[in-house]
Amino acid sequence: MSNRKGLSLVEVLVAMSVFGGAAVGICKLAITGSVRGNMAVGSTQQTAMLISEYTRAASVPAAATSAGVTCDTVAALPWRFERCTRVTNISSREQRLAIIVQPVGTPAQVVTVNGVSETIAASASSAPFRAESLTVVRAANVGALNLSTP
Repeated sequence: MSNRKGLSLVEVLVAMSVFGGAAVGICKLAITGSVRGNMAVGSTQQTAMLISEYTRAASVPAAATSAGVTCDTVAALPWRFERCTRVTNISSREQRLAIIVQPVGTPAQVVTVNGVSETIAASASSAPFRAESLTVVRAANVGALNLSTP
């Protein structure tokens, strides 16, 4: 039996390697959570835009809505979306509303290399989520209404 005090070099190296392995795993987990959180924010903003565009389009009376497509680009930082509303008159009594909200691309990034700032443009092909759409058929009542009693 030895009477030594303290830790040997081997024990310190083993403890450091276990701690290092755990730290690498925790860092990877934090990075993955951050990326997924960013995608969740973008997806939530996309769904909110889809619902708000539907609410806006549905609040307009069908008789006051003309057939066609309207599109605009909306920036909900850090993402940009294109939202389109297509109105189609199926018959004189039915109207179809199709709303599409799609990402325009990943956000632009400013990168600094050797003290020089450079802006990297947004990429349309690397957006982390796909286009979402909502299609609703509603009563149109586009024709003239006769409210007189016979």
